[in-house]
Amino acid sequence: MGAEIITILKKDFISLFYSRQAYFLIVIYLVLSMVATFFGGGYFQIDNTSLSSFFIYQPELFMIISPALAMRLWADERRYGTLELLLTQPVRPLSVVLGKFFAAWSFCLLLLALTFPLWKTTSFYIKTDDFHITINYVCCLLVAGFFCGISCCISSFCSGLISAYILSVFFCVVIKQMNLDYLFKQFGISGDILQKIAQSINFDAHYYHILQGQLGINNIMFFGVSIIVFLWFNTIAVDYKRG
Repeated sequence: MGAEIITILKKDFISLFYSRQAYFLIVIYLVLSMVATFFGGGYFQIDNTSLSSFFIYQPELFMIISPALAMRLWADERRYGTLELLLTQPVRPLSVVLGKFFAAWSFCLLLLALTFPLWKTTSFYIKTDDFHITINYVCCLLVAGFFCGISCCISSFCSGLISAYILSVFFCVVIKQMNLDYLFKQFGISGDILQKIAQSINFDAHYYHILQGQLGINNIMFFGVSIIVFLWFNTIAVDYKRG
């Protein structure tokens, strides 16, 4: 199974660079990241020892980038009929799902790695908290995996690139912005258990806790479990298609 995953990962990751899409996404991500950092994040106005001006807008950027990767890896396969050919091979649906997911996630890792010069340049001028920044990069990688999981799952149901992208972005935004705790308060619904459930699935709460240096097992588990759940749904969809 491991060999199958690695084979699919390599094939899909390399295939991203056969088209102009990979280079386009790299440019778009880097430009938007720098614009968000220097203008939206107030790079020169705040204490940037943990590069908070850079990390603050990363979820919004990966909500744009991840669906674009997923539509290439899944919707394109359905569009050209190569997914059916792939699924007729002696390969497990889970291997296909994981291979494509890790290809998209690896590309996100590459995008984050390309922003390291910002970290190093900042460290020349101020004393940066390198441990905190490292934690924030790991957090961003988890966020990228979170949105890649959603996007891959949604895209596996779509045959058109545009519909796959729009639906993936829509679900990414809805899940990120979902705040059940606020809704419960608005409708007068109370209860300690419900409140704990609402807080446990609040994306922003987990993300910003990590950015503030509050790295807890509950924050890591939120992203890890969410990725597993989305990949499970993705596997069910592919298995159904194969059947």
